Amino acid sequence: MFGVGPVALSARQAEALVEFERMFGRLLNQEVHVQQLRNYDELLDAMARDQVDFAWLPPAVYVESSKRCDLTLIASGVRQRDAGFRGVLFVRADAPYQSLDDLCGTRVGWVDPMSAAGYLFPLLELRQRGFALEEFSEQRFCGDHKTVAELVARRELDVGATFVAAGSQHIGSELSRAGWTLATDLEAMRPLVITPMIPADTICAAPHVSRAVRDAVSEALTDMHRHEHGGDVLMNFFWVEQFEPTLPRRYDSIRAALDKAG
Repeated sequence: MFGVGPVALSARQAEALVEFERMFGRLLNQEVHVQQLRNYDELLDAMARDQVDFAWLPPAVYVESSKRCDLTLIASGVRQRDAGFRGVLFVRADAPYQSLDDLCGTRVGWVDPMSAAGYLFPLLELRQRGFALEEFSEQRFCGDHKTVAELVARRELDVGATFVAAGSQHIGSELSRAGWTLATDLEAMRPLVITPMIPADTICAAPHVSRAVRDAVSEALTDMHRHEHGGDVLMNFFWVEQFEPTLPRRYDSIRAALDKAG
């Protein structure tokens, strides 16, 4: 059983989910099922109760999971080699806001308190630039990246937080992906603040999973992009080019961000 959290799946991702179950099951020579949980608390509880074997977790949820259950980090995603995964504060392309100072009195949408790109890293960037959250007239946690983008697109919020694939923090840096495209076109929004690079999402094993099974899943997962259509499935479902083995210390920046965010 492969668990995922409250990810707002696009139609393309939903199709890729089914293909991932089929292809990954063939690589492991056993049935693979993906189960979506309503929130990450439920997902971690399911792993602790031996109901979910592996999970796709955002970096902050992985770091905080050590307080709930003893997960084993087996892989992390690799997004485009020429573009880092970053957080971003974005506005509509036709919005009048041109600088951080213009955001005073605006309504902001965050993803979740545990979202690195959708809250933690943008929050730290704002603090480092001297912008206090109290300067927003309204703050709302929306639950997922798609909902944030939809609310900004409908003008129910003025600014939103999500992820982008960008080569640098420079506003003029070319964007190859952006979280708001879950709800609208890439050109419909524009970045106002881009954060430093964020470690990619993780794949973790539950405490009950044996070392042999962990190793088999890790090997199959990190090799999947080499199989026919495997790279397409990974990109369309996880938004990564491939998975690679990794170590917990890769997420030290997330631990620091959580500590600073309180």
